[in-house]
Amino acid sequence: YAITDFGRKLKRSYDGGATFTVANSVNFAGGALLSRVRVAAADTSKICVLRGSGLLLRSTNAGISFQAVVNVGGEKFGHQWNYDKAIALSPVDTNVILIGLVPLIKSMNKGAAFAVIDSMNSFINGIHVDFHELEFSLFNANTLYAVNDGGIYVSHDIGETWASLNNGMNVTQYYKLSSSFLNPDLL
Repeated sequence: YAITDFGRKLKRSYDGGATFTVANSVNFAGGALLSRVRVAAADTSKICVLRGSGLLLRSTNAGISFQAVVNVGGEKFGHQWNYDKAIALSPVDTNVILIGLVPLIKSMNKGAAFAVIDSMNSFINGIHVDFHELEFSLFNANTLYAVNDGGIYVSHDIGETWASLNNGMNVTQYYKLSSSFLNPDLL
């Protein structure tokens, strides 16, 4: 599956990506600069699309139709529209959805309710914010990897706790900068 035409069409390939056909364009009117699509390994007829606005769509029929589940955008979970979006579906349980925006949120009931796992206001579980990718391990359904502005992290308990994989990597992100009024060479 791929989202194309500025987020207006969901396309599907039956030949490993050599060619694509439109699977659905009705539910994607309006487009979005950044959309993420995930197919549930536990049941490939179940697909989730996270739109740039924060709208989570879910299909139970291989993308023929989608239903809006919830909008995780706005002030409740905070996100930066088209900057940070990541979604992961458990490879063994179609109820489990993790979404990385500014915070990391998790649903155990197909998106009906989400809880904040970690945020910039509370680095409880040891992970940085502003998520760009979430991916479950192919070898262990409890292991999840995250890529965010702070680097690469791993969780061995479906996102509840995290460990940095940044040892030896020069990962730095600056949040603020100010210059001195008294010394032009001092930042």
